Amino acid sequence: MVILGYRVAELAKKTVRETLEDNVLGIAAQVAYNFFFSLFPLLLFLAPFLSLIGNKQQIVTDLLGRFSQFMPPAAFTMLSNVIRDVVFAQNAPGLISMGAVLAAWSGSNIFTAFM
Repeated sequence: MVILGYRVAELAKKTVRETLEDNVLGIAAQVAYNFFFSLFPLLLFLAPFLSLIGNKQQIVTDLLGRFSQFMPPAAFTMLSNVIRDVVFAQNAPGLISMGAVLAAWSGSNIFTAFM
Protein backbone atom coordinates (compact mmCIF):
# COMPACT_ATOMS: atom_id res chain seq x y z
CA MET A 1 0.00 0.00 0.00
CA VAL A 2 1.32 3.48 -0.93
CA ILE A 3 0.39 6.77 0.80
CA LEU A 4 1.73 10.07 -0.55
CA GLY A 5 4.40 8.24 -2.47
CA TYR A 6 5.62 6.24 0.57
CA ARG A 7 5.01 2.68 1.49
CA VAL A 8 3.13 2.34 4.78
CA ALA A 9 6.08 0.78 6.62
CA GLU A 10 8.47 3.47 5.38
CA LEU A 11 5.97 6.20 6.25
CA ALA A 12 5.54 4.83 9.80
CA LYS A 13 9.31 4.64 10.31
CA LYS A 14 9.80 8.18 8.99
CA THR A 15 7.00 9.49 11.21
CA VAL A 16 8.46 7.88 14.34
CA ARG A 17 11.99 9.06 13.48
CA GLU A 18 10.90 12.68 12.90
CA THR A 19 8.73 12.64 16.03
CA LEU A 20 11.74 11.64 18.10
CA GLU A 21 14.07 14.10 16.32
CA ASP A 22 11.67 17.01 16.92
CA ASN A 23 11.17 15.99 20.58
CA VAL A 24 7.38 16.06 20.18
CA LEU A 25 6.83 13.95 23.30
CA GLY A 26 8.94 16.25 25.47
CA ILE A 27 7.18 19.34 24.17
CA ALA A 28 3.80 17.71 24.79
CA ALA A 29 4.80 16.99 28.40
CA GLN A 30 5.91 20.61 28.87
CA VAL A 31 2.67 21.96 27.43
CA ALA A 32 0.57 19.64 29.62
CA TYR A 33 2.49 20.68 32.73
CA ASN A 34 2.13 24.38 31.94
CA PHE A 35 -1.58 23.92 31.15
CA PHE A 36 -2.31 22.32 34.50
CA PHE A 37 -0.07 24.87 36.23
CA SER A 38 -2.20 27.67 34.76
CA LEU A 39 -5.57 26.22 35.81
CA PHE A 40 -5.48 27.48 39.40
CA PRO A 41 -4.66 31.12 38.46
CA LEU A 42 -7.43 30.94 35.87
CA LEU A 43 -9.88 29.84 38.57
CA LEU A 44 -8.52 32.57 40.83
CA PHE A 45 -9.46 35.05 38.10
CA LEU A 46 -12.79 33.55 37.01
CA ALA A 47 -14.36 32.85 40.41
CA PRO A 48 -14.42 36.46 41.65
CA PHE A 49 -15.18 37.76 38.16
CA LEU A 50 -18.24 35.54 37.82
CA SER A 51 -19.39 36.53 41.29
CA LEU A 52 -19.47 40.19 40.19
CA ILE A 53 -21.88 39.57 37.31
CA GLY A 54 -24.45 37.35 39.01
CA ASN A 55 -25.68 35.67 42.15
CA LYS A 56 -22.55 34.54 43.97
CA GLN A 57 -24.15 31.61 45.77
CA GLN A 58 -25.81 30.21 42.64
CA ILE A 59 -22.70 30.53 40.48
CA VAL A 60 -20.46 28.88 43.09
CA THR A 61 -22.97 26.07 43.64
CA ASP A 62 -23.27 25.40 39.89
CA LEU A 63 -19.50 25.56 39.36
CA LEU A 64 -18.74 23.23 42.25
CA GLY A 65 -21.51 20.87 41.16
CA ARG A 66 -19.80 20.43 37.81
CA PHE A 67 -16.38 19.92 39.39
CA SER A 68 -17.76 17.32 41.81
CA GLN A 69 -18.72 15.07 38.89
CA PHE A 70 -15.17 14.33 37.80
CA MET A 71 -12.81 15.29 40.64
CA PRO A 72 -11.62 12.96 43.40
CA PRO A 73 -13.35 13.76 46.73
CA ALA A 74 -10.21 14.99 48.54
CA ALA A 75 -9.23 17.31 45.68
CA PHE A 76 -12.80 18.55 45.38
CA THR A 77 -12.96 19.40 49.09
CA MET A 78 -9.72 21.37 48.85
CA LEU A 79 -10.80 23.19 45.68
CA SER A 80 -14.27 24.00 46.99
CA ASN A 81 -12.82 25.53 50.16
CA VAL A 82 -10.45 27.71 48.12
CA ILE A 83 -13.17 28.82 45.69
CA ARG A 84 -15.56 29.68 48.52
CA ASP A 85 -12.83 31.64 50.31
CA VAL A 86 -11.93 33.55 47.15
CA VAL A 87 -15.45 34.36 45.96
CA PHE A 88 -16.82 35.42 49.32
CA ALA A 89 -13.72 37.39 50.38
CA GLN A 90 -14.01 41.11 51.05
CA ASN A 91 -11.20 41.89 48.60
CA ALA A 92 -12.55 39.78 45.70
CA PRO A 93 -12.07 42.58 43.10
CA GLY A 94 -8.38 42.78 44.01
CA LEU A 95 -8.08 39.04 43.52
CA ILE A 96 -9.43 39.44 39.99
CA SER A 97 -6.42 41.58 39.07
CA MET A 98 -3.95 39.22 40.71
CA GLY A 99 -5.64 36.19 39.11
CA ALA A 100 -5.58 37.81 35.67
CA VAL A 101 -1.87 38.58 35.92
CA LEU A 102 -1.02 35.08 37.18
CA ALA A 103 -3.22 33.41 34.54
CA ALA A 104 -1.62 35.45 31.75
CA TRP A 105 1.90 34.70 32.99
CA SER A 106 1.37 30.97 33.50
CA GLY A 107 -0.62 30.67 30.27
CA SER A 108 2.16 32.35 28.31
CA ASN A 109 4.51 29.56 29.40
CA ILE A 110 2.52 27.21 27.16
CA PHE A 111 3.49 29.27 24.12
CA THR A 112 7.08 29.51 25.33
CA ALA A 113 7.21 25.71 25.33
CA PHE A 114 6.03 25.69 21.72
CA MET A 115 8.74 28.15 20.68
